[in-house]
Amino acid sequence: MFLSINEKASGQKDTLFYIGDPMCSWCYGFSSELDKVKSVMSDIPFKIILGGLRANGTETFGELKEFLSEHWREVHLNTKQPFSYTILNDENLIYNTEPACRAVVAVRSLKPEAEYLYFKELQSAFYEKNDDPTSLKTFSSLATKFGIEESKFEKYYNSPVIINETERDFRYAYTLGVQGFPSIMVIKDNKLHKISNGYTTAQQIIHKLKMIGFPIQE
Repeated sequence: MFLSINEKASGQKDTLFYIGDPMCSWCYGFSSELDKVKSVMSDIPFKIILGGLRANGTETFGELKEFLSEHWREVHLNTKQPFSYTILNDENLIYNTEPACRAVVAVRSLKPEAEYLYFKELQSAFYEKNDDPTSLKTFSSLATKFGIEESKFEKYYNSPVIINETERDFRYAYTLGVQGFPSIMVIKDNKLHKISNGYTTAQQIIHKLKMIGFPIQE
């Protein structure tokens, strides 16, 4: 069930929501912080909402090269996540994050328990290995690591149902008023709370979760 930030989450279980995009560099930088948060929230259901950072974007890596290289270096300096910059030399590659988001949604439908691990695998494939982040071959090859057949993945990825579900995620992130990725929200005691908006350390997030009543044991 999708809720607005002002609605009561009546009857909903306490839940941790992560709003991000596999091609968002700060989301990639945030991955180790999110793992720390998840480790102390292991009894709480965890759900990903795909944000669509540059969904259906038309700019090329060539056009964005200077901006992205500076941005990625900033993320690396602050988070120590490894980056490779070779892909920025592909001047014709379109920076469109919808395909990567849709790949995550396809895995969500085929093997829900692998969704987050696949999300992280896709991040590493893009930022660390510089695999094409818009290529169906990239997505389906990664899916096989989680026991999903390439042909089955490709069928789901191209289906109208998965395309529509991906758009639904984008719309939901928008209705929640998310202004920066990554973001964390939670349902606690039938109420939806904004915890973080943009890159935040696990320590800061855990402190806020304690403040609203989560019994966290570190």
